[in-house]
Amino acid sequence: MVVRWFPPSLDYPERPPSRRDESFGAEPEDMTALDVWQVLLDYSRQKELAEGIGAEDEEEEEEEGEPEHMDVFTSDQHNANMSEHMDVFTSDQHNANMSEHMDVFTSDQHNANMSEHMDVFTSDQHNANMSEHMDVFTSDQHNANMSEHMDVFTSDQHNANMSEHMDVFTSDQHNANMSEHMDVFTSDQHNANMSEHMDVFTSDQHNANMSEHMDVFTSDQRNANMSEHMDVFTSDQHNANMSELMDVFTSFVLDIVELCVCILREREDELLPMVHGCWPVLLHRLTDDDPLAVLRGFQVLCTLGEACGDFLRSRVSKEVLPADPAGPGQCPRWARLHPHTGLQAAAGHPAGPRSSLPEAPTR
Repeated sequence: MVVRWFPPSLDYPERPPSRRDESFGAEPEDMTALDVWQVLLDYSRQKELAEGIGAEDEEEEEEEGEPEHMDVFTSDQHNANMSEHMDVFTSDQHNANMSEHMDVFTSDQHNANMSEHMDVFTSDQHNANMSEHMDVFTSDQHNANMSEHMDVFTSDQHNANMSEHMDVFTSDQHNANMSEHMDVFTSDQHNANMSEHMDVFTSDQHNANMSEHMDVFTSDQRNANMSEHMDVFTSDQHNANMSELMDVFTSFVLDIVELCVCILREREDELLPMVHGCWPVLLHRLTDDDPLAVLRGFQVLCTLGEACGDFLRSRVSKEVLPADPAGPGQCPRWARLHPHTGLQAAAGHPAGPRSSLPEAPTR
């Protein structure tokens, strides 16, 4: 019956749904019933507004929407604090500081520096370097390595080890030991001992002793003694004594080499490498200024020639034998000092009896 009073052709203004609309339940599916439902809602709302019910609800909603913290923002204390902060921001000192900072940021030097930095960040070299670094970080090898490291850190064995270490650091025994050590370092006895040691190092007696030691090191007597010792080490007598000792040592070494050659005569695999290593030193002995050293070196060379044979033939022919026997100026020193010491034996050629070689004089 009511549906006939309100034909469906009536156009009502659309408005967004409110909570009051939702309280009436679901909307009807029929369009005619929907129009009637809308008219009844509009009528109900106008009636409530006329009676003042809707206005109170709106005021309550507005009051409910106000935050509880508004009292804090409107309190006198808050206003005083805000006033102090505003005074700081508007003070001449603050404005001067801000002006200086702005001058720095807008200065030509700053702009030039920023331009240089931007050029560096946008340069092709920088981009290439960044690209290489990114390739490294995103490479399969890097991901595999990171995965392995993460597996180690998250493994049960690692967690168990960490747990054991933490148990040690947090155990009562460890805490007790640390407490004992701290008690020792903070005890009155330790402080007293440290104080005594410091008193010794800062005492007048200690300073006097140190001063005496320094005087000894810087005294003229000590300098004179050091000068005398240096003169002894650089004197001709000392050099002569050292030269004699070196000659004795050289002869002793050559004796050892000759003995080793005699022992290893039948074992060429060990003899020939040894001869190869000793050859430069032996050749140097043949040019020594001491005639006795030259003679002893040549005797060892003859022994090497008999034991090694063809191994030393080319070396002796090129480095030992004189280039022109008729010209003494072209001969080695040993050939000019001892022209009859058996060159053929050293070169591997048949030589006369060993008795023809001069014996090395004993020292």
